[in-house]
Formats: sequence, structure tokens, C-alpha cells
Amino acid sequence: MTSFIDFRIHIRRMRTQFMQTRVLSEKLLSRYEVTIQMDYAENSETKYQNEPSSMYYDKYNTTLHPMVVHFKSDMEELTARSFVGSNQ
Repeated sequence: MTSFIDFRIHIRRMRTQFMQTRVLSEKLLSRYEVTIQMDYAENSETKYQNEPSSMYYDKYNTTLHPMVVHFKSDMEELTARSFVGSNQ
């Protein structure tokens, strides 16, 4: 029962954050303001593109940072661009 209550609290928090992000994005001043949403995907393992399965390569862990930047274009349209950053 506690996990269900925790889940409901999580959903309420997620909805509130989404609504506030939408409100902030709609109130942006063109060319002067942006909103940036950023997260992280921890410990992604790197892999060589043409890696033979029988060979061993050193694997590196990296943390990926997916980002979405919202801004208003010259035509006052709300625009979003996605980026990914890394610690490597």
C-alpha cells in the first residue's frame, strides 16, 4: 500500500513540474530567455561500432545528459531543440 501512495505522490509532483515548465515556456521573451530541462542517464557503456564479439576491448562508462532547450523564434513561435552532453 505504501508503494501505491508513493507512486501517487510521484505522479502529482511530475504533473506539477510539467505544468510549471509549460507555463514558463509560454511566457518566454523572444531572444532574451530560454528554459533548459536536463536529466542524466548514468553509467552508459560505450561500444565500438564495428566491435567483433570475440575480441575484448576496454569499456568506458559515461554519463549522458539529455537536454531540451525551449525558446521563441523570430516569429514568436515556441521552439524546442534537443542536445546530449557527456562527461567524456
